[in-house]
Amino acid sequence: MTEVIATPVYRRNYYNVHGRIRGARFDISEASFSFVLVLEFLIKILADGLLFTPNAYVRSIWNAIDFIILAGILVNVTTGLIFIGGLSRLTRSLKALGALRLITLFDRTRNSFQSLIISGASCIFDAALLAISYMVPYAVWGLNIFAGQLNECNDGSVSGLDECTTEYVTSSVNDAFGYPVPRVWANPAPSTIFSFDNFGSSSLILFEIVSLEGWVGVMQAASAAVGVNQQPRTNNSQ
Repeated sequence: MTEVIATPVYRRNYYNVHGRIRGARFDISEASFSFVLVLEFLIKILADGLLFTPNAYVRSIWNAIDFIILAGILVNVTTGLIFIGGLSRLTRSLKALGALRLITLFDRTRNSFQSLIISGASCIFDAALLAISYMVPYAVWGLNIFAGQLNECNDGSVSGLDECTTEYVTSSVNDAFGYPVPRVWANPAPSTIFSFDNFGSSSLILFEIVSLEGWVGVMQAASAAVGVNQQPRTNNSQ
């Protein structure tokens, strides 16, 4: 509840009004929650033991999740008490682990997590390995077909790499207010930079495509390929 109310925007406005002070109500709430988790941790250890007893704390996967939540929240609260607002985005982001607490509180959520993540881990791994195995030949195929052919110059009037030098004049508003820009020969970047110039980058863009993201830009770049070190032309290689 604290994280729902005390969003980063709320905290920023609070600090602007009250200054960056220790002991804000949301900091006190987080510290109180951490104290309850520590108390629960100590009670479980005293009751069942930590490691060598039959019902030891570390023998339960749910206790392991609770401990990860506890460690993350303690790091965030401790750094928040030492450094006003927290040490870094990383430590502040650890408070998001508190949402995992919902998994351990409700039986239905625990059963779903058990069947999907824990019991189904081997099936998930097998499916991921199969998907990667299918991607490897296509990555090699793309590497052989498109390596070096998707690069383009930011000046569309040139014919290839040899002419993509010095500067050219461009404008952002109806050819008015022109300004010089260096010519750059680089990989296409409709949404993110990609290429088929090596196996790693080829596999990476294929992984993005199978997630149904960015495939239109890749399709357009591939269909515009002319040749190595030549400026692409729209629909040249449909």
